[in-house]
Amino acid sequence: MKKLISIIILISIAAVSAQAKFGMQMRLRSEMQNLNSTDADKQVYDRQVDVRLRPDISYTVNDYLSVKAVFEIGDIQYGSEGGARDTDGKNLETKNIFIDIKPTKNHTFRLGLMPYKDAHSMIVDTDLAGILWMGQFEKYNVEFGWFAANDKDEEYMSQETYSFGTSLIGLNQMFTMNKYIKLGVSNLFVMNREEYLPGVNRDYVSVFTAPRIVLDFGKFNFDAQFIHNNNFADYDEVEDNPLYTDQPHDPDRTGLGLSVKSKFEMDSKTTFRANILFRGCYENWENYEAYKSFYDTGLEILNEDANGITFHNPMNTFTSSNGHQLGIVVPSVFVDWKYKENIVFTGGFGFVMNDQSYDKRTIWGSNNAYEALDNVVNDDMFLAWELDFKAKVTLYDNIAFLPYIAFLVPTDNFAYNTIYNPDTDTYDRDTNFIDDNDPDTINEPATDMQMKIGATVKYNF
Repeated sequence: MKKLISIIILISIAAVSAQAKFGMQMRLRSEMQNLNSTDADKQVYDRQVDVRLRPDISYTVNDYLSVKAVFEIGDIQYGSEGGARDTDGKNLETKNIFIDIKPTKNHTFRLGLMPYKDAHSMIVDTDLAGILWMGQFEKYNVEFGWFAANDKDEEYMSQETYSFGTSLIGLNQMFTMNKYIKLGVSNLFVMNREEYLPGVNRDYVSVFTAPRIVLDFGKFNFDAQFIHNNNFADYDEVEDNPLYTDQPHDPDRTGLGLSVKSKFEMDSKTTFRANILFRGCYENWENYEAYKSFYDTGLEILNEDANGITFHNPMNTFTSSNGHQLGIVVPSVFVDWKYKENIVFTGGFGFVMNDQSYDKRTIWGSNNAYEALDNVVNDDMFLAWELDFKAKVTLYDNIAFLPYIAFLVPTDNFAYNTIYNPDTDTYDRDTNFIDDNDPDTINEPATDMQMKIGATVKYNF
């Protein structure tokens, strides 16, 4: 509470100056999600409400120097861990705080804790501390930054000092060929060192390269980003360590990803949109893994960045089938219809599938690895489809009201990484009880149809 009072006092003092600007973003969400909506006898609900407030203050010293701070109160979530009780705890944090230095009109150096992302939020979309240069030229824009993602201090081992932590180097570029075509590329270099075992260090490097093309022909817009990711790991033994016998099996890996977002304005009232997300995996342990993505598919359940509360998000659970890596594909289509200037209705449809088949029956073996019980392979890669109905109502220019209802209908493959346990009448990942001759222990879908209904209110000024 004292921190909040201090922030209010600071904002009040700064607001006296004409060079200070105060803003705020507020989000209120209420939602009910039913995880087995067609089972009337065993209904499983999630009822949640949350609120988030982000006040911000920016102060312009002169044409060359400005400062901005963004605070966050929340997310304060009701409906979990005892309903609305015990929600008055410590929930104030510093979201961003940075200084912008502009030596010239087209060049800015940003220092501090800042938001950073690639164009599609496929690689990274988070807050990072570091330094970022943003340059604007006639047809070329560039962002180049170094970030300290985390620091785990130094450790003195065997008469040597080792530094542990993660550093990032980010580079975003965009070139405007003409008024119709833009070409760009995003790069992220992740460098990490950690202690794998006492006296054994693991050095890890992940390199993301993401070319991008944007086509804008008035009524038709097309934006695609392809991602190639290389991962390298090396283990360093410190002196003669009895715990270290051989480098663990950690081969170099390659991952591929693709995001396509398109839009076609048929007339002044109707717009069609089509998106596709692809996170590939061609060999075991070689699936695409983002550093910290926050991707928006446009759907409400199969989404990392939905309008509602993303509490049960099945999109990220399909990358592994009992130890076997699988990729996912999420295509989606939408129709936006402008009923009035401030009211838009949206209908959406999408589905999720794996990019390859998988062994349907596996068991945990004595060598601490999943072993196939037989050669049963499920060739049906389709997992579930989703149907959405949404609206966006804009009130008083600054308030957006977003009601929605979504249905997710899974197939028998939806819960391939859960096994039905007849002893406990539950689904879990523990496969030790599997009986190869007992059909009751085969994979069964852990959920029936999911239904999600709710509303979000966003207020900005």
